Amino acid sequence: MNRSPNARLRIVALLVAAVAVHAVFCLSLQHHFLNRFFYIGMHSRGQGACFFGIYQAGANLNEGESIYACDTYYAPASVAVPFYHHYRYLPFTAYVSAAAARLVGPWQAYWLWIALNEILLAACIILTLRLRRYYGDAALIAAEFWLLFSPLYVELYMGQFCFAMTTMVFLLMYPSLKERAAPSAVAPERGSALRRLAPLVWIMSLLLKTFTAIFALTFVRMGKRRLVVAGGAAVLATSLPYYLSRPQDLSWFVQMNINPIPSYTAGGYFGFSALLREIATHVMRLPAAGKIDLGAFD
Repeated sequence: MNRSPNARLRIVALLVAAVAVHAVFCLSLQHHFLNRFFYIGMHSRGQGACFFGIYQAGANLNEGESIYACDTYYAPASVAVPFYHHYRYLPFTAYVSAAAARLVGPWQAYWLWIALNEILLAACIILTLRLRRYYGDAALIAAEFWLLFSPLYVELYMGQFCFAMTTMVFLLMYPSLKERAAPSAVAPERGSALRRLAPLVWIMSLLLKTFTAIFALTFVRMGKRRLVVAGGAAVLATSLPYYLSRPQDLSWFVQMNINPIPSYTAGGYFGFSALLREIATHVMRLPAAGKIDLGAFD
């Protein structure tokens, strides 16, 4: 669809504004002024707690302890991080973090992970902008969503791995996005680098977090049974030796993923309850002793 120059200028201006918004996210990682707008920013154990759980698993491995050692089961002999959420992934991720734990401290590793996520974000945006050839200005708008997606701040704040998984899924989808838009125009690119790397990307995603295993059903229907077998073999090759040496850890892995622990509900300060309290404090100007009783909303 052809757009007027003014319409295109507005889209470009919005893209610049989106970059500015993401810069605010990055500043808040250091100064925490956005935390009050996010549940996990106020009620987690602290910045980087998810990342530190992975770092601690690697430190445990270096010390010959269980990668799943945490205060839920038994505390590790030495704690290498200021705080952490328990580790509940396959051993491969702990292998990687064990190497990192030998080289850098926990906070240095956390900020390096943030930098890597920013590189992945930039790569996703560049690939999205390259789709402009097929989707026009819609690709510019899609690039803005990469930058404006507010849960990404929580992802970076906690040091989670979901955005890395998102990047891998996007890479898996990317060749199909071009083919769906213009089959004849991209036919010569069927042997592109991304298409050749797709099997490796999927296998790496399986090792990092297992939820992309659901794609195995699609791959079987597409006739890619060898890829599914290779993915399963990679998981077994990197996990079985560890679980054979520590059989109890396999039951812990299953328990933490089938019946996650700890199970809790936080009272929190969000949603309708938070709205009423903000009105009571800043609009009605009620003193602390005279604030409204929210009853079931508390």
